[in-house]
Amino acid sequence: MSVEPVDGERIRFGPFCLLTSTGRLLHNATPVPLQPKQAELLVLLAKRAGGAVSRDEIMDSLWGKRQPYDCALSQAVNRLRRGLEAFEATTDYVRTVRGFGYRLVIAGRSPSNGVPNDPLFVDPAFRRCQLAVFKQNNELQRVESIDYFKDALTLNPSFVPALNGLARAYYRAGIRSLIDPLTAYYEAKAAIAKALTLDSGNADAFTILSLLVLFFDANLAGARDAAEQAVALSPDAPKARNALAWQLLARGDHSAAMMEAYRGLDTTPSDPSLTAMLGVALYMSHRYDEACVFLEDSVKFSPVCTQALFYYACAHYMSGNYDEALAILDRIPEREMRSRVLAIRGCIAIRQGQRHVRKQCEVALAALPFSSDIFVAAMHVARNDLDAAAHSLNKALKTREPALFVATIDPLLEPLQRSHPSLVTEIRRGRHYCCDLCVVQLTHAEGPLHALRLCDNCKSPGAPEA
Repeated sequence: MSVEPVDGERIRFGPFCLLTSTGRLLHNATPVPLQPKQAELLVLLAKRAGGAVSRDEIMDSLWGKRQPYDCALSQAVNRLRRGLEAFEATTDYVRTVRGFGYRLVIAGRSPSNGVPNDPLFVDPAFRRCQLAVFKQNNELQRVESIDYFKDALTLNPSFVPALNGLARAYYRAGIRSLIDPLTAYYEAKAAIAKALTLDSGNADAFTILSLLVLFFDANLAGARDAAEQAVALSPDAPKARNALAWQLLARGDHSAAMMEAYRGLDTTPSDPSLTAMLGVALYMSHRYDEACVFLEDSVKFSPVCTQALFYYACAHYMSGNYDEALAILDRIPEREMRSRVLAIRGCIAIRQGQRHVRKQCEVALAALPFSSDIFVAAMHVARNDLDAAAHSLNKALKTREPALFVATIDPLLEPLQRSHPSLVTEIRRGRHYCCDLCVVQLTHAEGPLHALRLCDNCKSPGAPEA
């Protein structure tokens, strides 16, 4: 495949012919409908004969001094891609050059401005990034993957896939209480801030940002905005759909969350995260038997999908199937979601009147370096001690404990949600006006959602750098 000048006005690439003077595009003599900005973008890329064009140059060429938000370019690129794919779906003609811009793909030729045809694969950080992703997908090596992503960034500090991977690794480790949640949040946010500075059309970074501010800050509005941006940039990405579904579920909109998961499964029917999302949404809406069907399917697709296993056990617990719940909890790896697993075991022991088992769970929970006050609250609810449960959630409010918003929607805590509505309201208010490093309350938060927000003490010379 190549870009072939036909004359001073027409340029051919693959089965397409572009008239540069008018921006008219033909596919084997059939007109291809393009909006004006899409046509301008295509003309600019085609005239570069396969060479990469920077985002800044494209923005200046298409919008001049009246520059819109950076997302306008990303949306123009995605619409151009969809327009081309409607006529020729076998080739990705418009390629993203990470941290730089875009180009029209040309086989067997290096771009004229020296940017490699496939910068992702020739970058020295790529191999370390591969190893990091492998470890990230292994439940026993999730924390170790962080060091590999850092190694990749030592080789190339601007390698956007490594920044995305590092952010996701910290997010996952913090959610599972494998490391200090405060550290996890700050490091993930810092990586996202840099990734989006380098590539503002980075759908994966917006996906991680949405989950990060939802699970660590209970920032429902921010999570929605970031998830919608991720879906706009990459409509078929399962992770983006999953993030959008989670923020809908956080609002209690179970039907909309399930619809988003179904939309994602249209393109990737066996995606374990979206299948689990359906199960979680059904669980949250008290449809436990239906939830078990999807959660079991998710585990079949990914046997160590700990989120699916955990809610699978919760669905059985809420149905009174305690032996089944315990058997599923046994399948969760030792290091994964330890506080949550112990808490559900404690809830089952309370229901079965096994005081010694309940006591063992309480002692084990207290010994954990990063315990979960949210699921300690669930044990208090199981004992019908709702004031003690409220006290535990009030403790969680003062830290950046992950998944605090779950306390407002999970059936495990429904009696507390009814007895302490003001506490639920406070949790839903979120913590998005806090310092990203020490959780001190800020008077306001300026700048985009992904920007680091630090108090005066954390901005001091001795504070950790982003």
